[in-house]
Amino acid sequence: CASVFAGQTTVGATYDIAEPDVLEEIQAKATGVNWQAAMNRNKDSWSGWESTAVPEAQRDGESRFTPTYTLDFDVPDKTGNVVYPKGYQFNPLEYIQLPGRIIVIGKGEHQARWPKEIRKEGDIILTAGGDPLKLGEQLGQPVYLLDERGVKRFGITAVPSLIEQNGQEFVIKHFYVKAK
Repeated sequence: CASVFAGQTTVGATYDIAEPDVLEEIQAKATGVNWQAAMNRNKDSWSGWESTAVPEAQRDGESRFTPTYTLDFDVPDKTGNVVYPKGYQFNPLEYIQLPGRIIVIGKGEHQARWPKEIRKEGDIILTAGGDPLKLGEQLGQPVYLLDERGVKRFGITAVPSLIEQNGQEFVIKHFYVKAK
C-alpha cells in the first residue's frame, strides 16, 4: 500500500492509532470537575501559593551581593573543543542590566502598604508568604511568589527589601516597617 500526503510518500502498511486521544481525555476529565468549588477552596492550601519564609526586618540595613555561577560541567563548542571548562566562574551582571528594581515584601498589611510608598515604573514585586493575587489587586500590578532560589540568588535576609543592580552587584536594602 502506498499513499501520498503533504508531499510525503508512505510505503508499507499503515494502522489506526490504538491509544485514546490525549486531548479528548483531558477534556473529559475537565468536564467532570466542579471548577467553581475548586476555585473557591482555601487558597492557602494550594501548592502554587507556597513561598519561602523570610523574617521581617527588625531595623534598616543594607548588604551587597555579587552573583556568581560556577560551571559544574565542561561546555564544548560544536566540534567538541571545551569553550568553558568545569569550574569556570562568571557573573551574569557583567552581561545584563535589570530593567528595574525588585521589591520583596512579606505577610501583613504593613508589608503590603510599603511598595505603594516607594515603587517606580518597571519595579517587580515579589512576596514571601502573601497572597499574590490579592496583593496584585491592592497594588494594581502583578505580584509574584518568592522561592528559595530567589532568596539565594539575591541574598535576601529580611523583608521588606529593595534590590537594585549597581554595576556587577546587587544592593539589597531592607527596612523596618512598623505594623499598625
